[in-house]
Amino acid sequence: MMPESAAADSEQFHFAGALLDSMARGVIVVSAARQVLAFSEAAAHLTGLRAADVLGRSASLLPPALLTVIEETLSKGEPISQRNIHLSHAREESTLGQVSTQLVRQHDGSVLSVCVELQDAAHARAIAANLEHLDRLANLGLIGAGIAHEIKNALVAVRTFVDLIVERSKEDELAQLVSDEIARIDTIVQQVLRGAIREEFNMAPLNTHALLKDALNLLRNEFQARSIRLALKLAACSERVRGDERQLRHALLNLLINAIEAMNDGGQLDVSTDLSSLSGREYIRVTITDSGSGIRPEHLPRLFSPFFTTKKDGTGLGLAITRRIIQQHDGSITVESKVNEGTTFQVFLPLL
Repeated sequence: MMPESAAADSEQFHFAGALLDSMARGVIVVSAARQVLAFSEAAAHLTGLRAADVLGRSASLLPPALLTVIEETLSKGEPISQRNIHLSHAREESTLGQVSTQLVRQHDGSVLSVCVELQDAAHARAIAANLEHLDRLANLGLIGAGIAHEIKNALVAVRTFVDLIVERSKEDELAQLVSDEIARIDTIVQQVLRGAIREEFNMAPLNTHALLKDALNLLRNEFQARSIRLALKLAACSERVRGDERQLRHALLNLLINAIEAMNDGGQLDVSTDLSSLSGREYIRVTITDSGSGIRPEHLPRLFSPFFTTKKDGTGLGLAITRRIIQQHDGSITVESKVNEGTTFQVFLPLL
């Protein structure tokens, strides 16, 4: 008959089995008596063993390299961190694994079991490389924000000087060109700062339909000047979201301006709302469709990347900032496009 404490341990590990199997890393638990108490699906994949063949049986069934690490941990009473070992099994000649161990102790300090965490070493290196890459990007973002801030300060003096020249020589085309370019640089710097610095969002209940109508009203002169027909269909019966009014208006304006600029010779702009359910949560979906030039398929994956643009005078920051704003509101954005047929953006925002 199994001792009461051992039975309790067994039930505890059985209860955790589903959690272990859902982990990307392999997890093996071996008791101080060298009995395998837990064996996750990822561990089975890495070792080539079946859980049914090792659970409740002797740890000697485990690969020799893995068994050596377990024995060392139990005998020395000290954990092992990220040691590389070679695992050989029938499916593959040899796999380089990375193993770490932790000791589970009872209240009196005696060792109850050892928990082994195992993963493919190549996968571990890939994760480390990705983390390093993200760290570099974060540092570049801080450096970029610092540089942009210094440029912004320097532009104040330069722009003041150029404006004086333009004022004195209003017909000087070169002076006017320089003034226009400085204004464009200032716009880029402002967008870099807006994208790099995490702004405080003043979240409050908002009426999405009112916000959308407000954005469209700001652009009504553009619609008339470019002979763009607007079709507005607000079908969402619930439209209240929690968000920052200024930021969300900015995101919607960016999408509407993109649609307008895609229709140089006029066209049709359809703006609509409806309700959508994603992962059990209700969202309002804002759809913006233009009949413009469309986006080439090879450009779509990079569309939201900072500084990527196909426009002659574009900064490549508008859509990157738009996506960041929407994500800050727990929302998402998608895009579909066909060359010479048009583009559709869909924005999903969670309802209150």
